[in-house]
Amino acid sequence: AERAAAADRDSGQAAARRRLVDHYTRTACAGAARLYPARGRVPQPPPLPDVTPEEFGSYEVVLAWFGAEHRVLHSVLTIAAEHGLEEYCWTLAWYWSAILKRRGQLPEVMAMQRTALAAALRIRDTAGLAHVHYELGHVSGRLGDFAEGHAHLEHALELFTQLGDRLSIAQARHGLGLLLIEQDRYAEALGHTMEALRLRRTFADIASVAYSENAVGWIYAHLGEHHEALVHCARALELHRQSGSRSGAADTLDSIAFTYLGLADYEQAIAHYELALDIYRNIGDPCGEAGSLVRLGDAQLGAGDPAAARRSWERALAAQSLLPGADRGPVRGRLDQLAAATAGHAATAARRFVPGNAVGLLTVVDSLTGRGADAGHAQPRAAA
Repeated sequence: AERAAAADRDSGQAAARRRLVDHYTRTACAGAARLYPARGRVPQPPPLPDVTPEEFGSYEVVLAWFGAEHRVLHSVLTIAAEHGLEEYCWTLAWYWSAILKRRGQLPEVMAMQRTALAAALRIRDTAGLAHVHYELGHVSGRLGDFAEGHAHLEHALELFTQLGDRLSIAQARHGLGLLLIEQDRYAEALGHTMEALRLRRTFADIASVAYSENAVGWIYAHLGEHHEALVHCARALELHRQSGSRSGAADTLDSIAFTYLGLADYEQAIAHYELALDIYRNIGDPCGEAGSLVRLGDAQLGAGDPAAARRSWERALAAQSLLPGADRGPVRGRLDQLAAATAGHAATAARRFVPGNAVGLLTVVDSLTGRGADAGHAQPRAAA
């Protein structure tokens, strides 16, 4: 009798754990779909009849839920990993990673995806392994480990190809393009991003197409092909607005601003950076905010307003303080050199701010940072 009672208790506890994990996984899926419509959908376990996920009435409610449930989500992920709920484990990690990456929590995403990788390996889930390798590759690249990022992304591409999953093949090619962008290898990145765009135009929804259009536009801006950059970014912005992707719209406005910066059209650059910043602040994206503030300062300096540039760079430092491991050196270098220049020849420095080469590097920013206008720039975000 005691054994039977103990078995019943264990069975009841297992059922309760499964309901808890199911609830949070499905709620995270619904929230991620609302915030990031391009986030690839992954298979989930069959729904439980007595479990109902949260319903979100607005974008802001989703953001608040992810913030309030942060610690709980960590616990749920651990429960799934330790109690035989591996499919839930990697699925929850997939949907939750999107907002964590936006908030610059990259080390946290790496740890979470390693847990997800172990779970997917235990059940030999090919789709799960492919998605986890994609995430590990994307985050490794953003953390500067390009060899590791390449290995994970190539593995993801191989697994997606085995599955015949064309949407995810496009995502892996997109990710490989982003990895090359991180290394300033724009000509090589173009091939991957154009192939991703071709596949997405054929097989994906408009939200995914928009991210690829923006990535292609960002690359063209760095290659000095400003007209092509604006064409692709204009398409991306319209598609992001149609899909409701606020983060995607902000990323694209930033790309458009960068293109105008390369054309030395500082008025348009400033206007588009300010539009991007309004969105980044509203959606709680300190990573995007910091990058746009750095480049806004570059544009303001180019327009002959060093005081405004200083304010933007100071705000960039404040945003970077929210990002674990952020490199604040380039922004501090700008501020230090601007302060030195202000003492003697700020006006002369501002007049020297002209396009320096085909990728839009600016001579005064070279003098302020030693690295050029790209110092601290962000890549266009992945669609996942």
